[in-house]
Amino acid sequence: MFGFPKTSRALSPSCSEKNRREALSAVLASNTDRAVDLIEKLIPQPGFLTVWKLRLDPLYNPLRSNQRFQALLSKGMSSAK
Repeated sequence: MFGFPKTSRALSPSCSEKNRREALSAVLASNTDRAVDLIEKLIPQPGFLTVWKLRLDPLYNPLRSNQRFQALLSKGMSSAK
């Protein structure tokens, strides 16, 4: 109508952003295994998720008892030193 394309790459979220949103959805839905799977993919990518955010943000409290999540935090903290 106004000459705008129906889909714009500038407006569509990146794959990492989609994974971040999906990880948050999995946390909120108590799907801890799926959340940890996605977080493992996001941690190496700069700017999307940090070990410090995972440690401090109460949103991730449902994952704190998950052994894989704890290992991910420990691994991230040892590489951050």
